[in-house]
Order: sequence, then C-alpha cells, then structure tokens
Amino acid sequence: ASADAAAAQQEADQAFRDQWSPLANVSFGTLGLLLLFGGPALVYLLWYRLGRDKPVKRVADYLPEPPDGLAPGLAGTLIDDKADMQDIMATIVDLARRKAISITEDKEEGFFRMSTDFIYRREDKSVQMSSFENKLISGLFGSRDEVRLSDLKDKFYQYLPGIKTAMYNELIQLGYYRENPEKVRTQYGCIAGLLMGIAVALGFVGLLFFGDFAFAAVCPGIGLFVTAIAMIAVANAMPRKSDTGAEAAARWKAFSDYLRHIDKYTDVAAQKEIWDRWLPYAIAFGFDKEFIRKFESVDAPAPGWYIPSPTLYGPYHRRYYGPGSGPVIVGGWPGGDLGGGGEMPSGEGGSLGGGLSDASRGMGASLSNMSAGLGALLTSASSTFSSRPSSSGSGGGGGWSGGGG
Repeated sequence: ASADAAAAQQEADQAFRDQWSPLANVSFGTLGLLLLFGGPALVYLLWYRLGRDKPVKRVADYLPEPPDGLAPGLAGTLIDDKADMQDIMATIVDLARRKAISITEDKEEGFFRMSTDFIYRREDKSVQMSSFENKLISGLFGSRDEVRLSDLKDKFYQYLPGIKTAMYNELIQLGYYRENPEKVRTQYGCIAGLLMGIAVALGFVGLLFFGDFAFAAVCPGIGLFVTAIAMIAVANAMPRKSDTGAEAAARWKAFSDYLRHIDKYTDVAAQKEIWDRWLPYAIAFGFDKEFIRKFESVDAPAPGWYIPSPTLYGPYHRRYYGPGSGPVIVGGWPGGDLGGGGEMPSGEGGSLGGGLSDASRGMGASLSNMSAGLGALLTSASSTFSSRPSSSGSGGGGGWSGGGG
C-alpha cells in the first residue's frame, strides 16, 4: 500500500510538471528576456532623460584661443566630467607657468644607476589662486616653501578628494553643473550594485525553489544582472551639464581640436616662443606627449619654470619671480654664467623680464634637450601623487593618462 501510494504521488507530480512546467519555463524565459533587453533599454532612456547633455551644434572647426578664462584643470574636467590626475597635473604646470611655483629636476648619477627627483618651490605668493588651487598648494607644501616629490609619496593622495571636490564645486558655482558629477556617478553606481545583488539573489532563489520544475527559473536573474551591468556602464555618463555648461564644453572641445592638430592650423615654428602657454591645456586634454613632440621638432625653447638638473645641462641659476620688472638670482650652482654663456640680469624685480624665450635661452637649453626630463616630471609626479601606502588598501599609484615627453 505504501509503495502504491508513493507511485501514485510520483505520477501526480509528473502530471503536474507535464502540465505546468512548459508554462513556467515560458513565463520565466519571457521575464528573463524582458529584463535582458528591456532593462538596458530603460537604462538608456534614463540616461537620455536625466544624463544627456543639451545637444550643441559645433561652434567651429577649431578655436585658436581659449574661449574663456577657465583654468586648464577645470577645462579638462568640463570636457570629460571627471577631475582626474591629468587635470591636477595641468593645474600644477599652470601654477608654475604663472610663477607661483618652480620645479627643479634633481638628478644624481651613481656608479650603477641614476636617480631623479624633483624639487617644488613656492615662488611668487602674490599670484591670485582659486580655492582648488589653494588646496593643491596646501597639499603640496603645507607650511613649507620647498618640498621634494619623493617626500610626497604615499602622503599626497589624502588631499586628492578635497582638491577634486573643490574643482567640482567651482564648476557648479560657475553654473556649468547643478550637481557634483562624482556624487552622481556614485549614486548610480550604488543603484547598479544593488541591482546586481538582487539579480544574484533572484537567480539563487529561482534555482533553489524552481530548479527541478523549470530550468528557465534562472533567466530573470540573468536578465537583471545584464541590466545592472548596463547601469554600471551608464553611471559614468550620468553627470549632466547645465545648458551653459554644455555650450562652454563645445567651445572648449573646439579649442582642444586646435591644440591636438596645431601643426595643421598654424605654423608651429612661429608659435615656439610661447608654446608652453598652452601646455597645461594639452595635459588636461590628454595629449601632452604629442604636443611636446611637435614643438620639440622645431627646437622650441624650454619652459622658463622648469629648471633642469645642473649635472646634465651645465650650471645655471635658480630664478625667483618676485615683485618688480626683472628676475632676481637668489641661488644656483658654482660657476657664474648661465648655460647660454651670459650672466642673467638681476634687479629688484620678478616678472620674467624678456618672456619665456629669454629665460629659456638664458638657461642655454632647448625643449629637445630636456623633453625627457619634462616627460619624467609628468609621469613620476602623477604616480607619486596618487600612490598609497600598502596598508591603505592600494599598492602603488594610479597611472598617468597624459604621458610624458
């Protein structure tokens, strides 16, 4: 009797499966397909309604001058919606170009190896700076007026969030964004993570309770997981510029196109005396290597704010840009003349007397002689600034997307 009852129950279960299993498989499969294709479509619609910038017609093929006075780091942030290391490096180079700081290459040759470090010095403290630039200077120097790049390793990273937040806030104050782009990315990233967790749980529950009955029970979990991946992909594009910000970004992209193809739109040799005027923007836009290489080919002068190692380029004096009309020599290496064979004029001054060209020629160095050192500065500074101690959960630093010379 017990065996007959078990057989009867088995037959009843099989009859139930035969009747309802196809319907369950079709239902679970249909729901999975809806989530697989409809979910990403809804995510796209979400971006279209909430994340897409105002469509702006191309203002021009190129703009030969910056469209407004936006700092290089902020211009780079506006174009890609991210305040990253290349924008911070662009800000450092811009501060050096504006004579707020100077950068000295310090290269030491050993018996088996050569080590390179860089010395950052505060120079003209009267230079007007924005809030994020002040935070950057504070992170670099603290209460000091001179710091080595190597001393900032595994230390400077803790200032990066505050600097980036200040950059976003300044763009918000200018009316280019309504919300902090990083917070928007984080919000949608969290939503994507939540959807991914629900998808895994849904698939597990489907297999646990319906696995024997309907093999398609896992499909809704798979479809929702794909939707979560789509949300992760779209999260980076969700920060939305204001209409003013979208129009400004279009103008800055036109200027970026000019710098990227500057040899196509102008005579590079005719621009070589002032080439480093645009270098911070090339760094922020991510093509500084190509930009430097183009001016290196026409023997452009070295930037006046970058002081090469005396062991490689001969003796020279460090320049201090103080108030007045001419550079004052406040330090240097033994040997009175500059690399170019003449004495640097001194006086009660401090703006770069003859401009970039005179300063560079006074150092007796061209860009081609020190582009490797300039490239090393950009690469090593980027990795050092973002490096973290191993105990903080990240070993080493973030890469430099811009590159070197």
